[in-house]
Amino acid sequence: MPPRPSSSSLGNSGPAKKLKADDPLPDREDKTFNHEKADIVLRAPPHPCASNRAHVLFPLRSLVLRGASSVFDDLLDIPQPKGSPPKPIINLTEDADTVRRFLTFLNPSTSRPNFLSLDGDQVIPLFLMAVKYQVDWLSNETETHLINVVSFSVPTIKVWEFCFDHQLWMALSFVTHGLASSHPPITPASFPSSLRRKMGDLLWDRIVDSYILNKGWPSSSLECQMLLSSLGDCSRARFPTVIA
Repeated sequence: MPPRPSSSSLGNSGPAKKLKADDPLPDREDKTFNHEKADIVLRAPPHPCASNRAHVLFPLRSLVLRGASSVFDDLLDIPQPKGSPPKPIINLTEDADTVRRFLTFLNPSTSRPNFLSLDGDQVIPLFLMAVKYQVDWLSNETETHLINVVSFSVPTIKVWEFCFDHQLWMALSFVTHGLASSHPPITPASFPSSLRRKMGDLLWDRIVDSYILNKGWPSSSLECQMLLSSLGDCSRARFPTVIA
C-alpha cells in the first residue's frame, strides 16, 4: 500500500510528476469536496478507467460522516498514534468516483443526484459502500433502484448470478419469478458449475428442492418470497460477516 501522505501534502494539487511503474501513486485534492474547515481526510484510489492516475484526497468535516454512518463514527473514535497528521487520514478501498458519489448523497450542502441518471456500474459500488458503512437509508434506496433495473431486465442466469453475488435478495426473487416464463426454459440444470460451486451445497440443494416441489420455478409472488427467505437464511449461515 502507498505510504500515508503527510498533512502538508493536502495543499499539493499541482500536476503529478511522471511515475515509474513501481512508484506509488501521487495524491491530489478533490475539487468538489475540499472543506476549508475539514478535520479529517478520506483517501481513495483512482477509478480503474481514470486518466489521472492519482489517489484522491477528500478533506471533510467529520460531523457529516458521524451523523450518517455508525461505522465511520466508531472509526473516528479510535485514538490516533502519536505524531499523526493534524487531520486523520482514512485510506479507503473504494475508488474515488464511488466515494465522491457516496459523499454527494450524504452531504446536505450538495444536491442529491437522481438515481435514474446512474447506470448499474455506478449504482452497484454505491450500494456496496452504503452496506459496508451501514448507511441504511442509502443502501435501501440503491437496492430499490437496482430492483427496478433488474425487474425490467430479461431474466437470465447472468442476471440471477449478479443478484446473488451482491446479496440483492429482493431483486433475486423477481428474477427467479421471471425464469418461470423464460424461453427457452431455464432449469437448475442450466446453471453453470461455477455458479453452483459459488453457491455451495446448502444453497444449491434449496434451489433444486424448490424447483422439484413447485414442478418448476415459483409462479407466485408468495412462493418467490419463500425462496427468497430460504436463500437469505442459508447465506447468513454461510456468510455471517457479510450479510447483516
